[in-house]
Amino acid sequence: MSVLATVRRLFTGNARAAEGAAATPAPDPAAVARALLTLADHSRQDDADRRAIVSLLQRLPDSLQSLPDLTRQQSRMGEAIAAALVEQRIRDQSIEEILRRIAEGVGRQTDTFGLVQQQLDLNHEAAARVADGVTSLSQGIGELATGQRRNADALQSILDQTRQRDADTDRIHGRLHLWLVFCTALSAGALVACLLLAWALLSRSAA
Repeated sequence: MSVLATVRRLFTGNARAAEGAAATPAPDPAAVARALLTLADHSRQDDADRRAIVSLLQRLPDSLQSLPDLTRQQSRMGEAIAAALVEQRIRDQSIEEILRRIAEGVGRQTDTFGLVQQQLDLNHEAAARVADGVTSLSQGIGELATGQRRNADALQSILDQTRQRDADTDRIHGRLHLWLVFCTALSAGALVACLLLAWALLSRSAA
């Protein structure tokens, strides 16, 4: 229903209603004024809606023309996003490979450290055994030194005894030499005496 028809109805009323009820009272002016204001508001709102719709319809061809470009842009954006995702996946795989290699390297280093620790333990045990051997050797050397000192003391004692025996032997030899000289002289004297006695006896016998 148009605005003019509505206004005409408010002021004149319905012809059929006027024929059927001639004694109907005239409409209230305040109500009529409010109705007019309401109609005016609706009319302004409708005009604003129509202008907005017309503006949208005017921009619609441009939007429709730019739709393929938007589609191409979205397609390129999708391709770029897909490429970025592929590159990100490649980078993620590279990072995973690097992390895997790092984990393997850490595992190998852990194994190496374990072997080194075992070798260090073996070296420590060998060093302890060497230390025990050195201690035993030191004790043996000490005992050998003690035995050598004992042997040296014994040899010195034997040497002293030998020297003393040599000195005693020299003294005995000296005394024996003196006795030998004395006995030789005594024997020579006795021989001379016997010879003299024999010569005297022979001389007396001859006379």
